[in-house]
Amino acid sequence: MTVRLCFLSGKGGVGRTSLALAVASHLSQVGRRRVLLIDQDPQGSAIAWSALADETPFTVSRSRSQGFDIEIIDTPPKLPDSATLQDADLYIVPTALDAVSYVVFLRTVEFLKRHEKRFIVVANRVNKARAEHRERLATPELAYAVVVPERAGFSRAYASGTTIHQIKGRGVASVQFDTLSIVRKIKEEVSL
Repeated sequence: MTVRLCFLSGKGGVGRTSLALAVASHLSQVGRRRVLLIDQDPQGSAIAWSALADETPFTVSRSRSQGFDIEIIDTPPKLPDSATLQDADLYIVPTALDAVSYVVFLRTVEFLKRHEKRFIVVANRVNKARAEHRERLATPELAYAVVVPERAGFSRAYASGTTIHQIKGRGVASVQFDTLSIVRKIKEEVSL
């Protein structure tokens, strides 16, 4: 049976695509699973990444296809209406911790709760030296979030068309560890 994971946020720029690519990379390269990343964002960021790549360890497409163990859906930066909400086994809700991103994050979580959907939260690009970030991390809504510090490796992998397991340089182990933390949280919720 195919497991479906959906990266969902009503706000753009919070790391949906970068994190979806990192999770797809981990599950395909370390987990040895057949992974399909479905790019539903009109900007086509995951498709653009795959065009930069010489070779990808997982498939990136605009639509569903048979024969995959895991489907990862990268959604557009908006909340769907009830009729267009993607069916998934688990929703991954990334958020940055600035004021606007946090407000939209709260709306996204409320939307998923209202529809009785299982989800996990990823606080992305966290800088604990910032008081605003520390205050938000102390809220009940982020109590069980996976905390991903601000890391250049995610954007470096995206910009070069490589995966987090192919990039070189400083901080690679940290990016891989952060991705593993997200995958572990996913595995607490669904069988992979």
